Amino acid sequence: MHNLYDANKCERYKVAEMKKYKDMSKDELLTLKAALMEEYKEEQAKGLSLNMARGKPGFAQLALSMQMLDEINSKSDMRTLLGNDTRNYGDLDGIGECRQLMADDGSQEGEHHRIW
Repeated sequence: MHNLYDANKCERYKVAEMKKYKDMSKDELLTLKAALMEEYKEEQAKGLSLNMARGKPGFAQLALSMQMLDEINSKSDMRTLLGNDTRNYGDLDGIGECRQLMADDGSQEGEHHRIW
């Protein structure tokens, strides 16, 4: 498989080296398409079942947050100190109380954090 960040080193894509699609001839485009289809079929033949969901947490990460579910219920106050409803992503610049929590680690002032 080619390196996406250094495609010019890949022999398979020599046709497209330093050229934009719009500047390629029909033959060059067809050659590139054939090479890409060949690579696609090679990958498809591996029979992999990949979950490409971005940012999907694992079981252990989900387990860490379970106790937080016990802390709130339908009677919990979901408003920030400014009175905005956090169920609607908080204040314009994020949830101030969460920004302050992040700043309390000593790394930065709360005004530099944005948490929705």
